[in-house]
Amino acid sequence: MTDVVETLVTEAKSPQKFDVLAAAKGQNYPEDDIVVYTDVVAAYQLQRLEAKIADTKDDDEVNALDAQRVALREAVKASALTFHLRGIAPGHIQALVNKSLTKFPDVEGEDRNLDRGAWFEGQIVAEHIVNVTNTLGEVDDHTWTSEEIQELKGAIHEDSFAKLLEGTNALSFASAYFDLAVNADF
Repeated sequence: MTDVVETLVTEAKSPQKFDVLAAAKGQNYPEDDIVVYTDVVAAYQLQRLEAKIADTKDDDEVNALDAQRVALREAVKASALTFHLRGIAPGHIQALVNKSLTKFPDVEGEDRNLDRGAWFEGQIVAEHIVNVTNTLGEVDDHTWTSEEIQELKGAIHEDSFAKLLEGTNALSFASAYFDLAVNADF
């Protein structure tokens, strides 16, 4: 019995072991929601109306235009798509770089950089998308492809696509956030 007790005491005093690779693979990545609006016509009309209201001195005319402003704002809001994004691991990003080089190899006399870059950009965005929700609460949670992202890029306003790119960069490429959070005072 004392041998069992001694073994238990020795094990209790020993430093515990863990699998560092399993711990690193199990880490979480930041998540964020990016809202883009698809009713570009209403947004344009709203911007023009806002400028007109700013230039109008007649309060009655401003009140009449304000009803139009409210309707246009509601139209823009109704076109919102919320992209729920999650960061991805640096190793995953490197794997996508390697896949883009394999998918679009250098061929003498051909410049494949544009194709390679477009595929990579689309795939990076696709890999970050967890789901997309519209204003009705409907969810699109399919697995996106680079080709679908490039199609989306052509369908939404360029500023909206830029917001998606900024979101992916903030979640996966900005190691500065980690460096700032874990500084000498940490």
